[in-house]
This record gives sequence, structure tokens and C-alpha cells, in this order.
Amino acid sequence: MDKNRIIQIIDWALQQSIRPYEPSQQMNPNSFHIKNLMQSSIIGESAVIDQVTKVLREEKQLNQIFDTVMYVPGFGLPLKPQAIVEWLLARALAYHSSEIAANLLQKFVDGRNPPTLEVFALCGFGVQAEIALPHNISLIPFLSLPQSEMSDFFQRRPSWCSRDWNFRRIPEPTSALILKDQNGIVISSDISSQPKIHDEVFRKVALCLTLFGPSAPTPIARWCQIEDWSQIPLGGAIGSGVLYLDEILPEQVFPILDTTMHDVYDITKRYLELDKATYQRITLPLQRLNLAVKRQSKVDQAIELRIALESLLIGENTEHISAKIRERGSQLIGTDPTNREEIKQTLKKVYSLCSRAIHSGTLNNRDDDEILYQGIKICADLIQEIINRGSIPD
Repeated sequence: MDKNRIIQIIDWALQQSIRPYEPSQQMNPNSFHIKNLMQSSIIGESAVIDQVTKVLREEKQLNQIFDTVMYVPGFGLPLKPQAIVEWLLARALAYHSSEIAANLLQKFVDGRNPPTLEVFALCGFGVQAEIALPHNISLIPFLSLPQSEMSDFFQRRPSWCSRDWNFRRIPEPTSALILKDQNGIVISSDISSQPKIHDEVFRKVALCLTLFGPSAPTPIARWCQIEDWSQIPLGGAIGSGVLYLDEILPEQVFPILDTTMHDVYDITKRYLELDKATYQRITLPLQRLNLAVKRQSKVDQAIELRIALESLLIGENTEHISAKIRERGSQLIGTDPTNREEIKQTLKKVYSLCSRAIHSGTLNNRDDDEILYQGIKICADLIQEIINRGSIPD
């Protein structure tokens, strides 16, 4: 790419009354959408933009990427020449330098792009600092994410006015799983070269996090964003994602306990490495435990907990269910005869409460909340123990 020629055409264009995009007074300059317009759009004659486009098309290296697609995991945007030209001129105006703008374009053409962040937003689960997880995934507080169109969506920051309107009833995520990829941007005309998305592993990790608290990590949305989006053409246009509105959403945030933070990586890693049979066997109990934590009705919590315990500890023979749950649960996590007896008695109370919830539809006793909590905690401990063993014992 002839950088000197590019600088000359930028300088010429800036002399033709090219101006930066200016939002109206009704627009919110702090919104991601408006920031993107200000950094990638200009006001000027179409003839000027056409002339700059013509010069850029004469550059072989540039012409090869025009009209292809810029892919990130899950999304793709056509690289239209006019959009690249407007971004180039907007960068020159912002930096007061045609050379800096030309250098940014050269980096993009050479493939020296900022990393992508694949984001899996969670509600019902909070962390105070970043936690490293397997598969290069990190768990972070949601507010520590770089701003994007989706973060604006959840923080109720509309683009068309400066007032903070509470216009959506979707809960704001409290944490996020992220996967940073230094090579997450692919420029190609072949859709098969699109980077893969990691929805399945994100869902597995989120479900495993149920064990810490226990808590109710609930996926709200998935999207991909570019870490330093202002450095490349169309970087601010990739921000929308998929919303998971079919989930039961928790109203409470369950913070992860400091005492369990060091276990998160190890247990998550073992969970992802389980053999297929063991993984399938504990998936339903883990899903029902997650539901038990975030259900608002005590009756619903008890029903979900009973399903979790039975699916975890009972096989095809359904005789003497309560006795089997007490015996098998105490043998699995009990540390000595005294502790095993305590667990038996607790599981007896828990299963009785769950049965009462199913048959009467009401739980009004003063101690019901504590028994429910004890049952949920024991269920989480049982699943953790199976994950640590790597299989379900006979």
C-alpha cells in the first residue's frame, strides 16, 4: 500500500470542507451508538468520498478486501468501500493527522487487529474481581467490560436522549464469561472461514458455577465485541448479540464466596473433562439445582430440589427412595460416622419437606427456609464430590 499517496488523498479530502459527525442536542454523547457515529462518520460531499474511494481502489492491497466480509465469532459485516473511507477521514479529523489515519488503515490491511472479546453475560451471580477459568475463559464483573452496544442495552443507556429511561425490564447482568482471541477477526469472502462461537462451553461453565454459593448463574445474552473497536473500520458496528429470554430469571444476586474462589478453576476444569456418561448423569441434577436456587416460591424450590436429589442419587429402582437418598448422600460426602449420621438426619428433613411441598402445595413452617438452604447446600456438595471423583460411585 502506497502510504504517501493515501496521506495525500486524505489531506486533499480534508481541504474540501469535510467535517466530523456532530450529534444533535437530543442525542446522548455517552452512548456507544453515538460514539461510534462520531468516530466512523463524517459530513461532506459525496463527490469527495467517491474520489477518495477511487484512489483506494487503485491500491491492490486495499481492493482485495473491499466488498469482502469482516467476521468475528457469530457475526459478519460487509466491508463496503464508502464505510472504510468515512472511517479513514473521521480518524484523520479526530487525531488531526492524516499519517496516523493511514497507519491505522495499514495495520488493518496487514491483519494487525485488536483482539475480540466473546461475551456470555450472566445475572444472579456476582464476582468482585477477575477469575481465570479453563479454556482461556475468564469470569469478570459485568461493569468491568469495555463499553459496547450490548452493555448500553443492559444499563438502560438509550442513544437518542440523555435521560436515563428505564425502558427495559430485562435484569442487568452482574457478571460475564469472556474469551479473548488475538486472532478473532477474519476478513474473507468465504463464510466457512468465520470464527467459531463458544456457546456450548460457555453454557457448561455457567451451569458449573451453580455449585459455588450455591448460586443461580443465568445466561442473559451472548455477543462478540472488539476490544479497541475505534482502531478498525466497522469495529463499533459489531456489538449486537443474542438474548436468552426463555430463561427463568433470578431476582437475587448470589455473590461468590472468597473462600471458594480458589476452587472455581479446578472444579470447572474437572467438570469439563468428565466422561460422557458421568457428564450426562449430573447435568439434570445441576440444572435443577440452579432452578431451585433462583425460584421465588419455596414450594417450587423444594420441587426442583427433590428432582435434583432423586436424579442424582436414585437409579432405575425407585423403591425406598427416601432411605436411599439418606444413605447414599451421607456415604458420599460424610467424613466420619458422626458426620454421616448428621447428614442422614438433615436429608430426612429435606426430603420430607420436598414431599410436603408436592402433596400439599404449601410450606409455612418457620424452619422451612433453613431446611431448604441446607438441602440445596448438600446437593451442591454431592455434585462437587462426584466431579472431584470423576465418576458416580457404585
